[in-house]
Amino acid sequence: MFIPSGVEGLDEIIPGFPRGDLIIVAGRPGTGKTVFSASFIYNGASKYEEKGLYVSLTEDKATFMENMGSLGMNFEELEKRGLFEFAEFLTLREEGMKPLLSEFLGIIEEAKPRRLVVDSLSAALQGFRDPREVRVFLHALLSKAVKRLDCTTLLIEEMPHGDLRIGYGFEEFVASMIIILRMRFIEGRLFRELVIPKLRGARISMPMACFTIHKGVKVFPPWKPIEVKGPRPYQPLPETGGRYSTGMEQLDRVLGGGIRRGSTILLDVDPGLTHDHYIPIINPIIANYCSSAKRPLIVLPSPGTRWESIAEIVKGAGMPEDLLPNLTRIIEPAEEVHEELPSFVITWKPESPERDFEKLADMEDLLLKSTGHPPIKLIGVDRVTHYHGVKGAITLANLEVTRTMKLGSLVIWLVREIYPELMEHLAPLSSIHLRLIERNGRPILYGVKPRTGFYLVEIDESRGSNVAKLTPME
Repeated sequence: MFIPSGVEGLDEIIPGFPRGDLIIVAGRPGTGKTVFSASFIYNGASKYEEKGLYVSLTEDKATFMENMGSLGMNFEELEKRGLFEFAEFLTLREEGMKPLLSEFLGIIEEAKPRRLVVDSLSAALQGFRDPREVRVFLHALLSKAVKRLDCTTLLIEEMPHGDLRIGYGFEEFVASMIIILRMRFIEGRLFRELVIPKLRGARISMPMACFTIHKGVKVFPPWKPIEVKGPRPYQPLPETGGRYSTGMEQLDRVLGGGIRRGSTILLDVDPGLTHDHYIPIINPIIANYCSSAKRPLIVLPSPGTRWESIAEIVKGAGMPEDLLPNLTRIIEPAEEVHEELPSFVITWKPESPERDFEKLADMEDLLLKSTGHPPIKLIGVDRVTHYHGVKGAITLANLEVTRTMKLGSLVIWLVREIYPELMEHLAPLSSIHLRLIERNGRPILYGVKPRTGFYLVEIDESRGSNVAKLTPME
């Protein structure tokens, strides 16, 4: 039988924690073991009325309460309700294992918890003279406390740097479940990962997942497209300091309050990601630009994207359908047109980079004249490269940068990493360079220019449309 883990997102990839059994949570210092285990206790008490006991051999109660309170876990309130106890076990005696074990089990027997955390076995080992005593300790903990009280127990273990083994090695055979928390750096940015190498009685299809300890532990299962129920008109974020908003509060803060007028945004997308992954990043930028003052939009789609899909994206970004003819121009390659098109779809036959730039400029001028605002442009650079090669794409990009700065508008270059040599030239031309990658089935966004940490991409359902919410991977 399994119980909910109490860790946000984790139960989407596992059936829960084995009830009344021993679970090892292992990792190197700083990987989030204490916060993870505290979440197990806190949510078990606050959501399921299951009393929790946290036995700490490494940290005093005041420090624990303060640290967890800063992450939104109010253990003081649970303590008042009789749903939580904290036992300090900081002084380890030198008499050996027997008095240590007796007092340890006495604390657990008296509290009678349904959820227990022992933090940590590594600290408890200091009280043992003989490594064989560890087996006795684990056997007693499992038989006299965990099994008899039907108490689901998390046992924290430190993994020293350079050592892949957990503790003495035999703990892995005693436990019904093993969770390993990892912290590493990719391109100099912090990346957190959770691995479940063992869960007795269940098959795990995805044993690895990204997680964060930002405002508490949250695990991110593989991405699933979300269809927001009851979509509402897009509510733009305010534009401040002469900057355009990205439509994402977290990204606005990182960019110093939004996007400077006249900027070129390079969105560099991992080829393994799909339309569903990058649209929540593009949508709010376009929606905020267009919704704030009924500004127009021009789209030259990436290969394989039809005008119908773009029209749906534009409507999903909050533009009323009756305004599409006045505010939107979607370019459709002539060779792909086999039917009559609506007035806002423009048939496109490529010529030279210079001539194609002139056609885009003419389109911009007409929209500027009719609306009083320069349009935001979304350009699928891979299509331009398909038409004109790398050199031609760079030529058009140079011309676009200059014109965008002159008009004080925005252009988004959408690039899939198909032409590496193209990126060497586009990156220096861009004002903002964002990269979207995939790790453990999740899209992760980060800034190359300006440099940022990793942000896990979610859908912000509260916004009523396909808009990304960015959670720092802290």
